[in-house]
Amino acid sequence: MESDYLLSQLLSEAARLAQGGHPLKSSAETVTGHPLVMAGYGGNGKPMTAARVRLAGLMRDEKAEYQVEALRAAYADRGISGILLEVNTGGGAVTAAEMVRDAVSSRNKPVVVTTNYMASGGVLATLGADELIAMSESALIGSIGVVQQIATFMRDLLNRYFVFEYADTSPEKNASTREFLRTGDTSVFKPLLNDLDAIFMAAVTAARPLDPKTAADTLKGGTWLAVEAQQRGLIDGIGGTNYSLSRLAEAINNYQ
Repeated sequence: MESDYLLSQLLSEAARLAQGGHPLKSSAETVTGHPLVMAGYGGNGKPMTAARVRLAGLMRDEKAEYQVEALRAAYADRGISGILLEVNTGGGAVTAAEMVRDAVSSRNKPVVVTTNYMASGGVLATLGADELIAMSESALIGSIGVVQQIATFMRDLLNRYFVFEYADTSPEKNASTREFLRTGDTSVFKPLLNDLDAIFMAAVTAARPLDPKTAADTLKGGTWLAVEAQQRGLIDGIGGTNYSLSRLAEAINNYQ
């Protein structure tokens, strides 16, 4: 995920909690409560109903469950023709992104993504959608890569107050963490990060029509405004809600 984004999200949530707010439980809206009737978009002007599902904020496993449930509810609802997935996130946990990605990829009706900010895990989560649409030219897309935040103060804390005893038959369990606690060397985490990054890059390459001239650079972790993101092949178009709905309607017609 974007490190600056993570910091801003954590500070924002800390400030909200300090003012008596409650922890965020979900960033997904219930499908049945927020339909979008697309009058005249269907074949022969037949109205269609789209479900709106939102993926916003720091992506965490417990929050991803709500998006997955909302998507699956829309898939099962015969009154829903397609899904408009509104994405505004700088990423988060790999597992959360993979959970949403699996739900999007297993769709039985069209899913069109509309976004103002889609970075890192947000890109991974939406790779299976029919189309990715930036809401405006100022939308930010990219940050394809993997990073791990390491709380170095935890090393002193754990070494001072905790002792970990492992079974003789589990010499590799938590090997990287054990080495970090012993030496403070953070590079022990890089092999896993490199493997995860290779998986991420392969998924993007397989799902998106990247411009061959800029593909290698696109996969290095940069973030771009919508026009350049489209030129690189990361998104399919640029336009507001009405444009996104028209693209969803086109996809719905193609499914029928």
